Amino acid sequence: KWDSFIQETEDINTLRECVQILFNSRYGEPRLPQAIFGIPDQIPFKRPCTYGVPKLKRILDERHAIRFVVKRMFDERIFT
Repeated sequence: KWDSFIQETEDINTLRECVQILFNSRYGEPRLPQAIFGIPDQIPFKRPCTYGVPKLKRILDERHAIRFVVKRMFDERIFT
């Protein structure tokens, strides 16, 4: 059901909000992660408001593969 919603909607504001929620759920802290995995090739990690509809849809299609790695002085955490 979610996949069909992503494919059918063309509302850029709805898609941006979905990507922002995805990024927030994968990485809830205010600092930038040092490594990001799973974002489709050729799409740089930026604020969702800078992406157009095709890139937003590609990110949402790959949402299950997106991972953030945060390195701190003594540990490394992966948020999935």
